[in-house]
Amino acid sequence: MSSLQKDEFSTLNLLFSMRIMTWNVNKVNFRPGILSPAEFHMSPGEVEKLDIIVIGFVFWFGDLNFRVDGLTKEEVKRHLDNKNYSELLKYDQLNECKSENAALKEFNEAQIEFAPTYKFKPGEKNERNFSRMPSYCDRILWRTADHCCESSCHVPNCKIKKYTSVEHVFCSDHKAVLADFKIQYPLSVSNPEIYFCNADGSEFNKCWYVNENSICIFFEPQNYKAGILDWIGLYEVGFSSDLDVVAWKYVLSKWVNRKSEKGVYQNVLFLGKFLVKAGKYQLGYYSQSSRCLRALSKSFQIVHRDKKKKD
Repeated sequence: MSSLQKDEFSTLNLLFSMRIMTWNVNKVNFRPGILSPAEFHMSPGEVEKLDIIVIGFVFWFGDLNFRVDGLTKEEVKRHLDNKNYSELLKYDQLNECKSENAALKEFNEAQIEFAPTYKFKPGEKNERNFSRMPSYCDRILWRTADHCCESSCHVPNCKIKKYTSVEHVFCSDHKAVLADFKIQYPLSVSNPEIYFCNADGSEFNKCWYVNENSICIFFEPQNYKAGILDWIGLYEVGFSSDLDVVAWKYVLSKWVNRKSEKGVYQNVLFLGKFLVKAGKYQLGYYSQSSRCLRALSKSFQIVHRDKKKKD
């Protein structure tokens, strides 16, 4: 599961769920059970049960093992030779389930304009194995939860830009399927957010010095409750993960700089012994509840004091 959350302001949840399902042509009616609440191991010792139907954006993909059912192999071969894929899809079990309000009716799928992705002879160039009925086993589905747009005048949008199979993969009896999505999601900022600043409240634009203690100032909104494990990290510009910290301090070590009507300006001390390398950096506020960075400063420099004087 991957999520970016904005707590009381706005929330964007993304869930990517990959399933490989066993096939039995007589058990299609059993498939509604695949949408029951699932357990996700978020971290060691932490298990969270989620009802995937209420998550903002859900992408359901993999070998779902729905088959083409109701045609003879000769009829299927004829449609394949004529590239008449739309006729094959009339007999696709997934489409039948959705039309009958059975499994996965809440999910969308782009129009299929490619050949069935199963079954091929591994290692052979696009040579089908007709011991099994050619079928669209490998699918990519998505849905947007209705509640996503309840608190916003703008409607979240998920558009698919591309949906196709990868014909040049020969190592499996399946062809890979890929999809390219564009997600537009409005984030409400009607309430003040956390941000890094100078002592006067202006946007942070100071430099720090190598091996010298430095104070980080950030604005904490009045209605924000910091988690006991929230922390502020120092990152090199270009970092790839919120865990790629050069140095960090728990937010609980903060002390008040000054107060305002909308919140409090807080101080956090970074010890000079951890600021050992000159370069370009950013400060980030990591929220335990959101499991992501809630704030990120603009880039600034850590320099040697002698070099700063020369400049």
